[in-house]
Formats: sequence, structure tokens, C-alpha cells
Amino acid sequence: PAHRLLRAAVDRAMGKDQDVVERASAWLAGEAAGDVAYTDRLRMLAAESQLALDKPVEALALAEARSATSKSEPDALALAARIAAALADSDAARAAQVFEQTLRATSTEDPLFRSRLVAWLRCALRVPDAAAQVLAEVRQHAALFDAADCPEKLRAEYRQLTAEKRSP
Repeated sequence: PAHRLLRAAVDRAMGKDQDVVERASAWLAGEAAGDVAYTDRLRMLAAESQLALDKPVEALALAEARSATSKSEPDALALAARIAAALADSDAARAAQVFEQTLRATSTEDPLFRSRLVAWLRCALRVPDAAAQVLAEVRQHAALFDAADCPEKLRAEYRQLTAEKRSP
């Protein structure tokens, strides 16, 4: 298994994403109960490759198949955010769910929290059934965007998005 992970990681680094997907699929299908850490890492590499191949739905399926503890790791959250961004045009509702899960797993003290909050809002505003609720929740964090350490670009985007829909 360790050599398989190494092989997949090297192939991924070399841009051989189709090879990674094919091998990982075969290896995961051949595994019985297997080592959870091994299968989680293999799924992560395969998901990254699927995303690189412009297949966000397949990438999401692999990412969601990982164990609960590994889904909250920083690299898994970053991957989930990239998958959600790739899904946003084709399935805004599903992308908003993934952005929300990513946000909920991120501490408010994390420097990425504000950008994930804005990404969730940007996507959720395109989903009529979710827009008002998300907007109301996001507005509860307005002070984060007034803070001195908030990047101006992020502050401006937050203000623009929250101004577009005045009523919660």
C-alpha cells in the first residue's frame, strides 16, 4: 500500500491524472476493509486527479467517501472548496452544500474562514431556496469584514454580495 500511495502521488505530481484515477479505482475496488488512512489518502489523490480532469462530480464522490476525521483536515477542506468552486456553474445547490460543509469545519479564527464564508454566500445567492437563509447567517459575521486585518478585496466583495439582497 505504501508503494501504491507513492506511485499515485508521483503520477499526480507529474500530471498523469488519468493514470492516477485508473490505478486508484482498481486499488480501491480490490481493497476489502483495508487501512482507513491508506484508502483516505488514495481517495484524496484520486479526487484531486478527477478535479484536474474537470470532473468535479466524480471528485466529490471520492472526497465524500473518505472517513469523517480525514474530511476535516486542512488539505481535505481546501480540496472540497476547490470542488465546490468547480461545481458552482453546473450545480449551484450542491456546490453551496459543499461550501457550507467546508465553512462549518473551519474555525472562525482561521484566516480562511472569511473567504469560505464569501464563497458560500456567492454560490448560495444563485440558489433561490437557500439565498435568504444564507444571507441572514452570513450577516451575523459582518464584524469579521469590518476588522482591520480583513483584506480590502474580500471586504468589498462581502459588501457587494450582501448589498445585492437587502432583505433577509
